[in-house]
Amino acid sequence: MAQDVFREDSRVGTLADIVVNLGPSGRGHQDHVTAVVELRISGLAGYLSHSDLMRVAQRVCVRSGVDLVYSQGFNPHPRLSMPLPKSVGLVSDGDIVVLRVQRTGSPDQAQAVADALRSQWPEGIELQRVFLLDSGYTLYPYQADFEMTLPDQAVLEAAHAEAEQFMSQTHLIIERNNWKKKYKTKQLDIRSYITAIMKTHGGIVVTCQIRDDGAIRVDEMLGVLGLAPENLGGPIQRKRLHWRLN
Repeated sequence: MAQDVFREDSRVGTLADIVVNLGPSGRGHQDHVTAVVELRISGLAGYLSHSDLMRVAQRVCVRSGVDLVYSQGFNPHPRLSMPLPKSVGLVSDGDIVVLRVQRTGSPDQAQAVADALRSQWPEGIELQRVFLLDSGYTLYPYQADFEMTLPDQAVLEAAHAEAEQFMSQTHLIIERNNWKKKYKTKQLDIRSYITAIMKTHGGIVVTCQIRDDGAIRVDEMLGVLGLAPENLGGPIQRKRLHWRLN
């Protein structure tokens, strides 16, 4: 995934942190503003694919009556994206939909967008907050926590021991299947993606970097901890997302 060259003044942090006292970018469209819609995805909605979620988001935004900005051409569609795809089966707290809307100039525009969108989402998808940014800014995923519930104490202790051994290493090369090239694999230093593994009262939290060359997969994360899906007490939850604002 190609990304812009990061500026020296790029901000990194949670969404709420990086938009505090954020001024104009100097590069945005004077009539447009970027609305960042923060969502919680739970229950059966966690089994929606990324393309399914994109279709849901597009329908919700059109149905809400928000004054969207559309692409140009023969088949106009709303300027909308979800910059951090979610694996099927994950639930999440903090996923975002980024859409371009017409600027109204009202200090209450973020609340007006939130009010219009809030009741439109299907069961399992809940709007948390809406932030407005100058349209010249771009958000890139930077880091996320993956929380796993492990009800069996023996399994939890074994996973924690595997985690300690893993974190003591500086490199760990694995073979990853490359689905874009049939029957091909590539080598990946999985250690470089994981910054921390923490044991909690009832599970494990893995903190992972998200880079322009991709991110760790759920099955690879489980493999690091010596876990199988049947060891889990419920869906893995992706939370505490950090972003880079450029």
